[in-house]
Amino acid sequence: MAICDTWPAYRQDWCVIHRDAGYTLLVTDGLSNPFISRMEPSVGFGLEFALETDQPLKAVGESWPFMILERVANEAVTHERVREGAKMGLFSLAVSGKGLPKSLVNEDGQVGVLLGVESRTLPRQFSTPFGEVRLVTIKALLPTEWEYVLKVGHQPHGPSGFRRLVRAQYLALPELIHDIDTRPG
Repeated sequence: MAICDTWPAYRQDWCVIHRDAGYTLLVTDGLSNPFISRMEPSVGFGLEFALETDQPLKAVGESWPFMILERVANEAVTHERVREGAKMGLFSLAVSGKGLPKSLVNEDGQVGVLLGVESRTLPRQFSTPFGEVRLVTIKALLPTEWEYVLKVGHQPHGPSGFRRLVRAQYLALPELIHDIDTRPG
């Protein structure tokens, strides 16, 4: 397993995109940069992460949606299995719940996230001069949703459980974080 602890061009950047209806889209910008240590062109890790919220963000860099995006990006930089899983389709992982809304934090102090939920408004991938890059959405899960993901993920037909969760009525806009009690944990 390849382990890396830096972004491809040693540059961590983030885009903040204000969209219609007051939505804010937060996107990593640098995971698909060419590796600075290699001579040949590349798309770095070949992915970028996106998280969208309908909540107003006053100080984006201190907001809990940004914290989740940053923690997921750091997991991807450090762990090849996260990068590869995110590129393949639906993938789940848990990140530290420190400073995140209590309503998202489970009894282990973590927040479960679902990566790669199809978006109605974002492309699945985009082109760069050096190749295609996968745009991976991040969906924060409530503790009950995370418990369900863990339960179905360990069954023989686990991935279909992810799809059932995404299609569930309470995830009407699955790529969007909304209706969360925002008090930090």
